[in-house]
Amino acid sequence: MKYVKGRGFLPEEGDTTGLFDEDRPCDLTPPVHAPAVTYYFSAAGSDENDGLSPECPKRTLAEAARLVRRGGVCAAFRGGDVFEGGLCIETQRPLPVLVCGYGKGMPVFCGGEAVIRVHSSHVTLRGLEVTDPQALRGIFVCPHRAGALTDVAVEDCYVHDVNFFWDSSVPPAQTDPDEVDVERVCPEYYPGSRTYWRYNRRSHGGIIFLNETEKETGASWFENIYILRNRVENVARTGIYLANVWADSPGVGYGRNTFVREGAGRVDAARGLGYFPHENVVCSDNVVICAGGDGAVLSSVRHAFMERNVCMYANYLGRENYWNAGLWVFDAHEVWMRANESGCTYMRHGSNDAQGFDIDNACTKVVFKNNYAHHNEGGGLLVCNKPTQITLHGEDGEPLSEETLMGRWYDNLVCCNVFEENGNPRDETRSAFLTVAREVDYLFAYSNLVLMRAEGRGQSLIHTEDESMACYRHYYLSNVFACVRPVRARLTAGMLREGVFDQNAFVRVGEEIIRSSGDAHAKRTAKNALPKARGRAVRTLSVGAFRKIIMKRGSDK
Repeated sequence: MKYVKGRGFLPEEGDTTGLFDEDRPCDLTPPVHAPAVTYYFSAAGSDENDGLSPECPKRTLAEAARLVRRGGVCAAFRGGDVFEGGLCIETQRPLPVLVCGYGKGMPVFCGGEAVIRVHSSHVTLRGLEVTDPQALRGIFVCPHRAGALTDVAVEDCYVHDVNFFWDSSVPPAQTDPDEVDVERVCPEYYPGSRTYWRYNRRSHGGIIFLNETEKETGASWFENIYILRNRVENVARTGIYLANVWADSPGVGYGRNTFVREGAGRVDAARGLGYFPHENVVCSDNVVICAGGDGAVLSSVRHAFMERNVCMYANYLGRENYWNAGLWVFDAHEVWMRANESGCTYMRHGSNDAQGFDIDNACTKVVFKNNYAHHNEGGGLLVCNKPTQITLHGEDGEPLSEETLMGRWYDNLVCCNVFEENGNPRDETRSAFLTVAREVDYLFAYSNLVLMRAEGRGQSLIHTEDESMACYRHYYLSNVFACVRPVRARLTAGMLREGVFDQNAFVRVGEEIIRSSGDAHAKRTAKNALPKARGRAVRTLSVGAFRKIIMKRGSDK
């Protein structure tokens, strides 16, 4: 890596060649928690009972919280019963806790600002229904101590109608958001308050992981987290969120940690010195319907899998000065986003972004493959980055210098995805394929199928924003752009430098418009792509073949 003033640390020649382990299977397995004792709970029970059998159950969530504090406990709740008041899980010993149901159906939990709170490691929540329109969060995992909170699994839960007031007999999924008073469903702030938020905070919603320890407590982070097979419906603002407030770094721009020079990692958790990403996360096979803002987000994470999730009708309660998308990652390294579906993300009430997917700021080695983005009003995929003014510190915590640096963004792969009818007929810049915002380098995109909208005057295929900046080494090869009828297509290339746009095929997509480009090579290859590719059979490239084409076709011209 080399340091470039104003841009931060960038790959040097030979550091990055598009080496992707794109088909690596998920190598993370959720923990098997087998607590030593099981206590049963029923709405018809009594806390005077011993709770050791379904025939003699205990009753209250307060009693459940008391029992699980010792650790090594399974709390089993009778299916179909309603348990009110909120459940807090915090253990005194590092022993596993399992919270699940028994009998027919799911136990229903409601009440509290966060309905179920987890503050300790080695906890599994399985098969629970969580709901409360008054609550800010459904399932909330948040450490109270510095260091790693580990081995937490949220599996097969149904989280719905949290921080989301809905009084119509027609469900949100069947109601156009233009007909909805978004402030009534989820007000931006509490009535009469400008400091207590409802919609305003991304960390409110369905299943929320937030390492919100204070500076005097020390830095915390998550390891070995499993969010599996859950259904999240009608929540605000976020469906599933793995947040991080201890990961301030270039491209991130916020956090409680003292950022130590690049590569230092975790230096001193007690003092908050260093950089504290989450590690080993699986977010798979979940369904998110009508999230008021984002569908699912993994933030500041290293080594993670986001696979086979479905997100529909995200950004349902969007409004001005808010940016939301369907499924996305932020400050991510070595993350596999595969076989996900994101559709019908809304862009209403003045809201922004609204892409189906997003590889956001400071991302490296993200594999985005075999995903399906369709009918997203903001476009198919956003790739973006940003500069951050940040103070660099030494390992002793003394400040070294204050600089403005771009986040690391390179070696991200977009391949073998299907993009169908994304974009907004009222806004040609809402791209059928992807939007590039600010300085992102080394993007590899091949063998994607882009089916454009048939209505409207035309549409962007690749839309670049912030064209005063520059993006180096983008490679677009063997992609197919098609439409059911002849349409205009727009390709903006003003930001792109030293890249390749070639061997792409166009079917009933023509009259390509090339805006001014500061790089002759990028302009030439883009301009000639349409006539050269018309009618050409398109093949799916292997990773090896793709690398050979990159190296052969002037990647550094």
